[in-house]
Amino acid sequence: TLIAAYPPNEYEAWSYDHRRFQKWGNEGIVATCVFEKPDTGNFRVLLDSGFDLCQTPLVEFHAGRGRMVFCQLDVTDRCGTDPVATLLFRRLLEEGLQDHPPCTGQLAVLPGPAVSAAFEEIPAALREVKAPAELGGVAAVALDASQEPAPLLREAVLAHARAGGTVLLLCRAGTEPRLGWLPFPVAVQERSLWRAVVRQPGGLLSGLSNADFFWRTPVSFKIFSDLPAAAGVPLEPAILAVVSLDRGRLILLPAWAKSDVPPDRTLRRAGAKRARFYCTLLTHLGVAVAGAPDLAKPLSREGGFFSRTPQTSDFDPDYHVQW
Repeated sequence: TLIAAYPPNEYEAWSYDHRRFQKWGNEGIVATCVFEKPDTGNFRVLLDSGFDLCQTPLVEFHAGRGRMVFCQLDVTDRCGTDPVATLLFRRLLEEGLQDHPPCTGQLAVLPGPAVSAAFEEIPAALREVKAPAELGGVAAVALDASQEPAPLLREAVLAHARAGGTVLLLCRAGTEPRLGWLPFPVAVQERSLWRAVVRQPGGLLSGLSNADFFWRTPVSFKIFSDLPAAAGVPLEPAILAVVSLDRGRLILLPAWAKSDVPPDRTLRRAGAKRARFYCTLLTHLGVAVAGAPDLAKPLSREGGFFSRTPQTSDFDPDYHVQW
């Protein structure tokens, strides 16, 4: 983008003299053909571009115990002569040599309406649990914040976090959260939002940008406040909060259902952002999500070269958007 999406002084940003940008053109193209951002699978979007920033020239997929990086940046004929292209290529190689834990784990879920809403049509490896003994060996635990667990299960969930695990507390709009059993204070209120702003990039939000939290239409969310001083609040308003508990953490987050997006022209992009949020989060937690690119399929020419009819939500590396 030419200027920051939400600069500190918005009046100053939008009152720039147009002559400031009159010589800006497209001679410095860095990616001629870009991908549509993926919605499902274990992926991390490394750059975004295009209208509504719904496209990407650089995306990483986790596949089994390895990773694949799809790059449409024009580095092939520039590496070695263009310093930026050379730096990018070197960093891609350096990152590829780093050891990353594979996304092969399961998410233990305690049944509840908020859990069902959040993971509707998200092809994640879920394991339904009803007893403390079933929590062993999972990548993370998710439960409905409006349903207080039974005493033994509650203690097992907290013990999982204290031992270094992650617990997701899903808060559904229109329900009353029951969080009095948590070992820290938290206040919850409900608001209708059309956007949230990333204030702490990286971490759980690595691979997501402000564009992924701009929904074009109001959506109801729970907002968290009065948290411990050391809590992480990466989004503003605080629809996501991370609270450390000994060696692990508890994450308060929205249970955003597919039905929360109105069935009109915003469905495709806003619905994709919902799926992208959960899939990116699960990828960081090491939970397996189906949706790896099919590199063996033949190239489809239905509806024209490099096009899909109808548009789907799976990532297709053969489908490009040309600028």
